[in-house]
This record gives sequence, C-alpha cells and structure tokens, in this order.
Amino acid sequence: MTAERTTRGSDGLRVWITGATGGIGSALAGHYASTGCRLVLSGRREDVLTARAGALRRTEVAVLPFDMSSGIEELRRNAAAALAFYDGLDLFIANAGLSQRARVTELDPSDLERLLRVNFTGHAILAQAIIPALRESAGSIAVLSSLAGISGAPLRSGYSAAKHALHGFFDTLAIEEPRIAVTTVIAGFVRTDIGLHAVAPGAGIHGRTDDIHATGSDPDRVARQIVRGVHRRRAVVYTGLGARGVFFRLLRRWARPLLRRILRKHG
Repeated sequence: MTAERTTRGSDGLRVWITGATGGIGSALAGHYASTGCRLVLSGRREDVLTARAGALRRTEVAVLPFDMSSGIEELRRNAAAALAFYDGLDLFIANAGLSQRARVTELDPSDLERLLRVNFTGHAILAQAIIPALRESAGSIAVLSSLAGISGAPLRSGYSAAKHALHGFFDTLAIEEPRIAVTTVIAGFVRTDIGLHAVAPGAGIHGRTDDIHATGSDPDRVARQIVRGVHRRRAVVYTGLGARGVFFRLLRRWARPLLRRILRKHG
C-alpha cells in the first residue's frame, strides 16, 4: 500500500487513527484536526481517506491505507510508517472494526478468523510495534470496544469474542506499561454504517444498517466524549449508551440471567 502525506503546517499531538474512513473514526479525526493535532489516518479505502484528509483544516494529515486483516510483517511495516511521518507518536486510537450478524452455527470459520484479526489481533500487533515510541512520549492508547465487549450478544459471537480479547490485552498492557495511558471506550448504539459490511451467514455480507444504529447516538457527540476521556487519561469511557445501553449495563451487573433471556428474544 502507498503512504501519502499532506502538509498544512501546524503543531500538536501526533495522533494515529485506524478505521478513519467513516463513523467514529472520521469524527475523531475532525475533532483532533480542529485543535491542530498532526494526524495519521488509516483504513482500507485510500480514496475515502484522501477525501477526508482534504476536508480537514489547520493541521498536517498523513494517509496510510491498509487492511487490518493483513499479515504480521505488513502490519509491522505500517506501524513503522505511522511512526516515521512525525518522528514518533503521542496517541494511538484503535478504532477499526468489523461487525457480524450470524448465529454461532452459521458463522463461516474464515469469517470468524477475520473478525478476530480485524477487531483484535491486528490492533494488538500494531500496539506491540509502537509501544517504545509511546513509552518515550508518555503517550496514550484509546481502544474502541462496545457493549458486546462486556457481554455476549446475539448474532455477534466472533465480534463479541474479539472485543472481549481487546479488554484483556490492553488492560494488561496498561499494567505493564505505566507511562502509557490506556483508555477503553465502551460504545453503545452509535449512528454508523457498521452493519453494511457486517459478516452474515455463509460468508455473506449483511448489507444494511440496523435500526439500533440508524437511530443511535451522533458520532460527533461520541467523539467529543472520547476526546475528553482520553485527555483526562481515564481508564474507561462509556459513550453512546442511550436508555437501552444503560438498561443493558445495569442488567449485566445485577441480573445477568434476566439479560440473557431478553437477548434471546431479540436474537
């Protein structure tokens, strides 16, 4: 993949965002650009990244397209490229994700593997590669998880498993690397197109936006909450929950058997 840099002459934090082609990632890029941060934007579609970079002002933007399901060496090369743009890094936002709409028995094994690579393994490999730079800058990592990362969810077994893995890996990283602040973002129902590319039964594609996302929280509002939480170096940020998400969170804590019965009816 190619890497392209656009210079607009500004100074600020050096921020790398994966999954920056839309939704929360694109909104985060806008917020960090508005404060003069220098950005590295990653995603699969170079044309979309380049258009997003062109729309940003008051900052420097580097476009670094690649697929999160790539092999280990390619991921490491992209991590090195991200560090090279601004001679280091202050903040890594692990936002790229792939969702799912298939029952456990319907999920193709190759899709299960891809869900784990995109949502968990890829970000873990990138994080390993940039730890020395973040240690040097006393930087931060923001990890985008979801309600599926703290509880199972119907039709999202592989997605939920990957998000659970994110928690274990990055919680451990935070313990082992005290100079690096790690913020785990528990996102609820956010208005994004994540359902369009979600894995469906038989290696298919879901191809539509579900009602819970179509009526979800505004990505810009969610991005503002994430920026604020990362700035304060919080361990956990809850965002985009809405009334359904708050109810989900309470049931998970106090009445998990009841929560499972409710989820079965909506699965």
